[in-house]
Amino acid sequence: AEGDKMLYEQMTREDNTIADNEKRIEDLKSKGNANQEEISMLHLKVQQARDNWEELNDRSSSELQKLAQEREELVHMMEKTKIKHKTLQTKLATLKCEFDEL
Repeated sequence: AEGDKMLYEQMTREDNTIADNEKRIEDLKSKGNANQEEISMLHLKVQQARDNWEELNDRSSSELQKLAQEREELVHMMEKTKIKHKTLQTKLATLKCEFDEL
């Protein structure tokens, strides 16, 4: 859960970086005397933040898949345990009947 929170916070920071730099680009362009070098640098920052966000998103998806698989395995183990429990209850009932007959 702590890892999920950190991942979410990092993704939020990247979202904010993208939004802030895109706004700065628009502001520079609207002034008319846009510095192309600065705009190019901001575009690079936006692209880097998008790449970072995608990487974080992939990591979170991968972790979710892993958790889903672990959950499936636990459900399967639980079902096997229920079957064993029923089998043992049946054996116990049989033994009680046999004991009562003695």
